[in-house]
Amino acid sequence: MFAEVAKSFTLWRIWVRLGVQDVRMRFRRSAIGLGWIFLNLAIMVLAVGFVYGNLFGQDMQTFIPYLTISLVAWGYLTNSIVEGGNAFTSSEGYIKQISLPIYVYILRYFVSIALVASISLSVYLAIALIYRVPLSLGMLWVVPGI
Repeated sequence: MFAEVAKSFTLWRIWVRLGVQDVRMRFRRSAIGLGWIFLNLAIMVLAVGFVYGNLFGQDMQTFIPYLTISLVAWGYLTNSIVEGGNAFTSSEGYIKQISLPIYVYILRYFVSIALVASISLSVYLAIALIYRVPLSLGMLWVVPGI
């Protein structure tokens, strides 16, 4: 098993290329392409944030950034579960035709999920700049958390 995992990591060009291609193919016929990921989350944060923030009497300076980062984390978790569960069934054609270690297909979807999450994280960075979220050393805990 460890030999297959090691061999899969040496084939990083394959699974990175396949993961990026998966994200590109999802938005290939759209006018703004990958911008839909950014726009979808930004519009949802603004709509849900202002409605629930006003409904519950929340301070927008703190509520909107917390809502944004929680939706980014939720999106990452749900994409990991859904796309990770479909990794082998979606890669069925590749698995039958090409003799590659099976972990290549798992890493392929990890790249796709990480790319979508990084675009979503850019929404949080924009919200953090708009609402002037103070930077602290505690924010560095996000790195090992991911």
